[in-house]
Amino acid sequence: MQTTYKSVSDLKVSEDLFFFVNNELLKDTDIKPERFWLGFSKAVHNLAPKNRELIKTRENLQKKIDDWHIKNKGNQIKTE
Repeated sequence: MQTTYKSVSDLKVSEDLFFFVNNELLKDTDIKPERFWLGFSKAVHNLAPKNRELIKTRENLQKKIDDWHIKNKGNQIKTE
């Protein structure tokens, strides 16, 4: 099943998410969809550099874990 995306406030979001937010999440609130998407876009763009930094940290940690397992393959792990 192919996902269809919609452009909104400098973002591309799945139509499913777009319609959920506009028709369900914001229903019975005083928040207009345009205001929500502008704020969400601002948050996403402001947090993007930190997110990239965290992903890089995670990748470095995963490499260390993978290297340890390769180095210690077949060794018995002591649990004392």
